[in-house]
Amino acid sequence: MKAYLNRKERENIVTMLIFELTMDNLLEASPRVKQLFGKHWSDMKRARTYIHKALKEGLAESLDQKEIIRIHRIAQKCDFIVRERAGKALPDKRTVAVPDTLISDLAELAIGNNCTGCKRYDWENCRVFTVMQEADIPAAHTETGDCPYRQ
Repeated sequence: MKAYLNRKERENIVTMLIFELTMDNLLEASPRVKQLFGKHWSDMKRARTYIHKALKEGLAESLDQKEIIRIHRIAQKCDFIVRERAGKALPDKRTVAVPDTLISDLAELAIGNNCTGCKRYDWENCRVFTVMQEADIPAAHTETGDCPYRQ
């Protein structure tokens, strides 16, 4: 069972979960869309069922429960947005552009100030661990079964 996902793996799984949640809404949204698909509407519903089954059973077999819950929380906070590739994303007042180098520096400072010499046994409840995971800061180590940010 894999306990840690890197950023790209997590993004891919979250995208699939968002697609699944969006597909639920689309299948229930409009009787007109159902009419447009006609006899193939059942194929759409079947596709959604297989997506759900693959995500549910596949994740359960390969990830621990805490990581699955974390991914589901992220997916539930996201929206599926379709835009033309040439178009620009809509500005979001809650989003701030911060260069990767600054994020890395901030993470390094936080880890250096809080994680060096840390002896916490409940590291999964640690605020620094939680923030680093939410910000998709890569772990320094993952093979020990201990806090991946502990120095």
